[in-house]
Amino acid sequence: MDASSSAALAAAAPKADDASTSTSATKRKAYNVLNLVLHAGRDLLVMDTKLMGKGSSDPQVKLAVGSEKFMSTCKKQNLNPAWDETFQFALMDGPDGETLEVEVEDWDLLSSNDFMGRCYVPLRDLGADPTRAWYALGSAKPGAPVDKPRGEVELELSLGYNPDFDYFPEEDRHPGMEPNLLRIGVTRGRRLLPMDVQASKLLKGATTSDPRATISVACKTFKTICVKKSLDPSWHGRFEAHVEGAGHALSVVVEDVDELSADDFMGAVEIPRAPGSIRRGKHERQRALRER
Repeated sequence: MDASSSAALAAAAPKADDASTSTSATKRKAYNVLNLVLHAGRDLLVMDTKLMGKGSSDPQVKLAVGSEKFMSTCKKQNLNPAWDETFQFALMDGPDGETLEVEVEDWDLLSSNDFMGRCYVPLRDLGADPTRAWYALGSAKPGAPVDKPRGEVELELSLGYNPDFDYFPEEDRHPGMEPNLLRIGVTRGRRLLPMDVQASKLLKGATTSDPRATISVACKTFKTICVKKSLDPSWHGRFEAHVEGAGHALSVVVEDVDELSADDFMGAVEIPRAPGSIRRGKHERQRALRER
């Protein structure tokens, strides 16, 4: 290689400090999902006793980060189950401050499931490299002393990036021109009104809903998916509306979807777009729902 080629390669290569700084910033920005592999359980509690022989359990695992929840399959009559099931949680506010909740329960056909154990894993110390470890199961209430050995679950955890949850990752391609495109991300709801009565909880009244959000702006209407039986839905909806000027307001109406009757109103919010209220760039904010 001649001297001119070597000089060109050296000029094109990023400096070490710049590269490390850029990589670190990119990683912090890119962490928007938790990747989880539920591998196995061991020495779980016996919940189903027998008159003859040893008892067993039918364990399944509930996983939750914030309002997003998943359920594993059930392993019949097994105190040392192997799941090897993969899940991915959207971290809309990043990993800091978030905690993974893991609850093991014994599945029952004719009655409610029985609690077997629970553990909590803070996400703040995780990174892109997978962490595989056994986590001891504790009592039902957070911080309560362990009343008896409840076994362990083996988890593999890592943080990562999923473009599906990076709502508008690209930069403004026309910074010198007047904005004429409004991009809207409807990520999730929380603590919504219960509108539906469940047959298994008749005495408690309404306990759940099937919420869907409708967004209206500039004579255009968009709808998120309907999330069944949830008061903390994750919609992950992305929409775009072409707008001219700053006089448009954006309204959001959340309704409980009913298949056999009209949808039930749950709440609404209107976001004014007066001059200066929404500028160029990305704005993330939680909005409280109100009556009409």
